[in-house]
Amino acid sequence: MGSAVGETTGCGGPSGESEIVLFAVEGGMLAVGIVTFSRTHMNREIICQSCGSKLKPLHPEDVKNGFKRRVVDIVAKRPEDHKITELAGPDLDNMAVVTITMLPTLQCDRCGTPIPDGQPCKALTMWRASKEPEPCEWESEFNAPILWKTT
Repeated sequence: MGSAVGETTGCGGPSGESEIVLFAVEGGMLAVGIVTFSRTHMNREIICQSCGSKLKPLHPEDVKNGFKRRVVDIVAKRPEDHKITELAGPDLDNMAVVTITMLPTLQCDRCGTPIPDGQPCKALTMWRASKEPEPCEWESEFNAPILWKTT
């Protein structure tokens, strides 16, 4: 039986709701990507400090095609409802929920390293400005509040 794994990551702004999905269905098809219901070109990632330090400027061809990138330094905070939903079915149009697994920490979307709460990391957003406005702010969902201490 095939399966698909995904996590809803919509921000509810003008760019619409999107879902990061890994599909594996009967017949051996494998597809990885972001399914965006409003057909935008937005991508969101939480990345560890190590992967963040390796970020290069956007490729000139991406810039020419209207892509923009926003990188925000954050302090990791796992949302209360941080989960992976596993789906199974004979094809992509006929999937049903098989399991829902709560995740204990954030994980780097580049290397898979766990990012425990309180650890510095980066929130990366990339979008095609020629096709859509700048995506809404979503980073605070994964960012621990700064606690001010007065002495």
